[in-house]
Amino acid sequence: MIDRREVEQMSKFLAAVDSPSEAGPAATSVGDGGVAEMKAILERFHSAADNVLAETPNDRELREALVTESTDTGARIGAWEIRAHVSGSHRLYDVVNVLTNQPLARDLLLYEAALGLVRILNEGGRINSGSAIDLLRAEQEYGQLVQDMVLYKHRLTKQPNSPRRLVFEARYGDAKRRAVLARERVHKLADMR
Repeated sequence: MIDRREVEQMSKFLAAVDSPSEAGPAATSVGDGGVAEMKAILERFHSAADNVLAETPNDRELREALVTESTDTGARIGAWEIRAHVSGSHRLYDVVNVLTNQPLARDLLLYEAALGLVRILNEGGRINSGSAIDLLRAEQEYGQLVQDMVLYKHRLTKQPNSPRRLVFEARYGDAKRRAVLARERVHKLADMR
């Protein structure tokens, strides 16, 4: 709603513009139509601003976008920063408190796990909450399965004629299938509200 003082102030401004100045030429008359148009414009503006503010608490993407900014090493989202770094052939992610610069979680393999953790924390959750623990467990399971895949792939390439080749292939395939499922679970948990 428009504040009555704003309307009165605009009316005074328009009245000053309407009255001719003694030192200069007569001002162009805006009249009551101009006041009404300005009032309508201000009402529409305030209504739109009120709608955006009213919808923000229910729209996580909008809320998150408003508190997100890019950094040299990743992204700052509210009170937390996701910092990416490379270790060997892997890109890893740390979740760091912006105020204290202390890491809360280090070397996460999945960006989605870091983002999910930041979302939980920014929405008032705690690191030992059920949702945070479930997310970190799924991310840890994914990491262990990726290690299993690397191990069995290494054995397959270093021992191509091994009598255990079929076992290595089966275990590699199983680890890969389970890693995909663990990654999907991380994605699902990271998107939970």
